Amino acid sequence: MAPYISLSLFVLFCWFLYCRGILNSKGYLVAVFIPSALLLALRSSNVGEDTAMYLQMANASAFLPWKSLSPFGSAIMWNANALGFGSSVDPGFLLLLKILMCLFGSAEMAIGFCAILTCLLFAVFLYHNSDNIPQAFWGFMCGGLYMFAFNGVRQMLALSIACNFYQSAKKEQWLRSILLIVLGSCFHRSAIALFGIFAALYLLKFKRFYPIAMISAALMPLLVNIAFPLVRLISPQFASYYAVNYWSAQTGGILLIWLLVLFCSLLLLFKRNDEVSHRFFSFCDAAYLGLSVASLRISIIERVALYAMPFVCLSLEKVLALFPEKSRWIIALFVNGLLFALFVSYAMSPTRCYSPCF
Repeated sequence: MAPYISLSLFVLFCWFLYCRGILNSKGYLVAVFIPSALLLALRSSNVGEDTAMYLQMANASAFLPWKSLSPFGSAIMWNANALGFGSSVDPGFLLLLKILMCLFGSAEMAIGFCAILTCLLFAVFLYHNSDNIPQAFWGFMCGGLYMFAFNGVRQMLALSIACNFYQSAKKEQWLRSILLIVLGSCFHRSAIALFGIFAALYLLKFKRFYPIAMISAALMPLLVNIAFPLVRLISPQFASYYAVNYWSAQTGGILLIWLLVLFCSLLLLFKRNDEVSHRFFSFCDAAYLGLSVASLRISIIERVALYAMPFVCLSLEKVLALFPEKSRWIIALFVNGLLFALFVSYAMSPTRCYSPCF
């Protein structure tokens, strides 16, 4: 756990330098993302539940024919056994791995490159969209996104690409926004879930859609079940997840974060101003909560809830800004203390017991 605690202490030190005016926004992001990316990139195969599998996937991609790797094609089985059974992966990710294997010739370097690229794209997201970058990064690091990157290599890369649609959408660059989400879905098809957030951002420009959006978010556990026929039509593979729970869904320490997100959503709901961003972030908070509750019955929905998390990180700074300056630091200390407790709980997991790949 020492590497994670050391990283968090370094991040706090950089936050102090930022507050003192010694580091600007770019300097802060560079300072904190370099060690974060290196810690993620240099992990051994036993750090993260699926890291060993991704290393095998990288090695297998080197032997796949180029013509089978159209980024917009159907999922490809990369590890078929003698009976023809195996795991399917979106071709965009296999294409990236094959290119990286041609360049580096090492599975460790290929997966390490994916880690660095993921962190870089999240840094771009925070730089363009956060008004309080240290606070947003603390939410990213401690709230679960960073720790999930040790496991969900493909999904985190897809999310890091697709979430950058937000900057384009704010400028009403709709085509660019759509293309970024589509590009992300080439690496993990579930990234199409961001089209829901994209649609919400557009509709919430109009106040009349806000009550509908919030009611929809509150009813998310019910809507997930209603959506089953549509999911089955789009992807039989995704539909099969309704029948099988791939891990035991428990609340545990994450319940504290759910309560924190609920607090943020309600505060933005009742104390919001006329900014579109306040309506949008309160919806994202509510959608994350609704999907998280739904995941207690269908565990795979937790992966869908992940797509709201970058915006939950941004909503936290909006909420803190609602408090008077004299009392804001007390609230911030409490909130960030909760986030750090969650970060420590992740770090204590046996699958996060750190060892380098060299």
